[in-house]
Amino acid sequence: DDTSKRALHCVIPAGTKAECAQFELAEHGGTQGTTLRLEKGASLEVIGGATLSKDRESWFYVDGEFRCHSKRQGVRVGGPWGNPAANEPATCHLIVGPSGVVDASFIGINTHFRAINTPSNPWGDRFWARSTGSEILVKGGTVKTGGLRISTTDAKKPGAIRLRGNATLSCDPETPTGVQIWAGVWEMDGRDLNISIGDLEMHGNKFEKEVSGKTGKAVGAGVSVIRLTGNGVSTIKARKLNFVDAAAIDVSALNVPMGTYQLIDGTGIAGSKLTLAHGTDPAKWSLRLNAADGDVFLERR
Repeated sequence: DDTSKRALHCVIPAGTKAECAQFELAEHGGTQGTTLRLEKGASLEVIGGATLSKDRESWFYVDGEFRCHSKRQGVRVGGPWGNPAANEPATCHLIVGPSGVVDASFIGINTHFRAINTPSNPWGDRFWARSTGSEILVKGGTVKTGGLRISTTDAKKPGAIRLRGNATLSCDPETPTGVQIWAGVWEMDGRDLNISIGDLEMHGNKFEKEVSGKTGKAVGAGVSVIRLTGNGVSTIKARKLNFVDAAAIDVSALNVPMGTYQLIDGTGIAGSKLTLAHGTDPAKWSLRLNAADGDVFLERR
């Protein structure tokens, strides 16, 4: 309820066990640059849902343990308010450090908690909010969730999850959601990542023709991207794979020797519209999909 219009900078110190019913960063939506830091050895338990952020742009640094197990909601990275007059979205950067743990029933990046037909919130007209450009950066820490969905209300500003070092991404294999990338980026750096998910769906053009009830503008054509960087390739352990449309593998920042690398170890492939990103040299790189076994291989020639 702060009305100062100044950025707020708060810390939950080591040794603190904090708990709240609902978590919103930050409520009034009138400032730029609010931060919250959960120190190593501290914990924050949210009984209901978490919205990050209602402010124009905020940073949440997790070096302790952040838990949100609400079955109806979960964690929303990218909120509903922002600054409509300036056409600035509600963007959040969730930074998970080496000792950090995010443990949630569900995580949506630029998306409503569980709305299946909209990338944004259901309050008012469809596609009303301007949740764009939000990200989760996992710098060696752990993200555990029942499901993960990445979307946007502007295809030019997709959501992203970025994994670094020996980061862990773990999704409940029985979840009906799994990992869904709807106009978003999944960035994986190096060979030391630990990734185990349920189903994977990539559908970059899911909301191409949907029009914002607030701005009158279409969301636009997007791309669902798995971006590989660094000096190695980590294997995603998954179940059913569905590359519906506008799904791509970006190897422009990947530096590996010639050879074959298993990118995904799944159980079957439905849609097969997965390609290398535009501009990739076909003389150096190729993809191979094994539909029966659910495997995706990357070849560097």
